[in-house]
Amino acid sequence: MNSFTLDIPQSRSWTEDELFLFCAANKNLRIERDANGFITIISPSGGLSSYYISTLNADLVIWNRKQKPGYIFESSAGFLLPDGSMRAPDIAFVSKENWNKLTLKEKQQFPPLCPEFVIEVRSPSDRLPTLKEKMKTLLVVGCWLLVVVASMTVPQILFKRRVFARRSGFNGFTHGYFSS
Repeated sequence: MNSFTLDIPQSRSWTEDELFLFCAANKNLRIERDANGFITIISPSGGLSSYYISTLNADLVIWNRKQKPGYIFESSAGFLLPDGSMRAPDIAFVSKENWNKLTLKEKQQFPPLCPEFVIEVRSPSDRLPTLKEKMKTLLVVGCWLLVVVASMTVPQILFKRRVFARRSGFNGFTHGYFSS
């Protein structure tokens, strides 16, 4: 992933509302913030990565419509994590229980919660150390199941936590790379 980082001086860190307004004013950019307040601008996905994300997302949406355990999000949804970062995973799942705790404003902006399940598709331009750091952050702040798919033809799952299926009722979802 080609990206660059903006250094926002600590004396002027953005509130959650200001970050949301900045992202809304720059809809053509994919933006994330780390726990230190650094803003990262991420390039769009390549064609194959986008196809893999769409395929996995569609499978999850179909499964979720049948099971109805929660909500599926794609990469334009940002989540405010407990460490102060804002991340936009390729695919995210939030249980109904956690989603229903949010106010309408929180649902309309960046929900202040960590998704229980995240899928990241690694594109050829993604730097593995950067991706690993993002995944470690998600594990530390409460993500129960993390899957990084490096290729749809040669599966390489880099992170996975099975605790999630038992804790959330995330049973019955299967794909060629993982199942609960």
